[in-house]
Amino acid sequence: MSFTYDRSEKFRQIGFDATYAGWFPFLSAGVNYLLDRNAFYRGNSVHFNQFQPYAGFNIPLNLSKGRSFTFLNFGSQFVYSQNDFLGKYRDSLKSGSYSFGSNFLSFSHQVQKAQQQIFPSFAQTLNASFKTPFSTYKGYQLVISANVYFPGFLRTHSTLFNFAYLGKDSSGQINFSSGFPFSRGYQSANLYRMYKWGINYQFPFLYPDAGFGNIIYLLRTRANFFYDDTRVRDFYVNQSSFKAKFRSAGAEIYFDTKWWNQASVSFGLRYSYLFDTGLFGETKRNRFEIILPVNIFNQ
Repeated sequence: MSFTYDRSEKFRQIGFDATYAGWFPFLSAGVNYLLDRNAFYRGNSVHFNQFQPYAGFNIPLNLSKGRSFTFLNFGSQFVYSQNDFLGKYRDSLKSGSYSFGSNFLSFSHQVQKAQQQIFPSFAQTLNASFKTPFSTYKGYQLVISANVYFPGFLRTHSTLFNFAYLGKDSSGQINFSSGFPFSRGYQSANLYRMYKWGINYQFPFLYPDAGFGNIIYLLRTRANFFYDDTRVRDFYVNQSSFKAKFRSAGAEIYFDTKWWNQASVSFGLRYSYLFDTGLFGETKRNRFEIILPVNIFNQ
């Protein structure tokens, strides 16, 4: 069971997923309910909920050797989606349903890291997804994201470069959720073309090595300085071209803790300075956010 908050598109998702690993490939099925998604319709923001049961398969491969860890996972899902529009467009836009195929591939490679290293000194990850409908609707969406890790100035420091691309059709008949890593501090929408690159420099600066009441143990505090640059392209209602850039820079502080000597939990604070006006007209330059953990029980 899961609860997800999409930082970029600002929607919430409740989900259940089950996998049967007695065969190869693995078989999986589940259901997601997405709350308060948003999209552009004739120049206006439209909000809607989605109910999405799905079933599919995946083939996980472990290609590790020596001190090098390599994993490849790919598969496909059949998804049924029921859309329910909210607000003033609830009557003018009829709720409808469609089915689509969601194909995915993930690859990761890293060298073994020491206990005090935050990330491996050398690693790469690649994630790709392609979605296209089976129904009378037309459309597609391709999302690719990659991360490359390098050493920092000291042994425990880490430098991370990330890149992302989103491309979809211009018909506007279907709006898939994307997971595109938009520049931090901005609210995002799923647009026709989106390109992003960023750099992070992360390092530990304090090891409290202290606990409280046999409940929480504070292992380490670490900092991350970042710069994000996202460029987008889309179309206005009159089909003229729309282009914009969204750049941000800032700092994050993370607290690495362990609860009841079992669950490793990391949370933190983020400050972002926005160099550009937001997609929805936001002009506030300074943003503060709380970074919550997403993998408490997935150890």
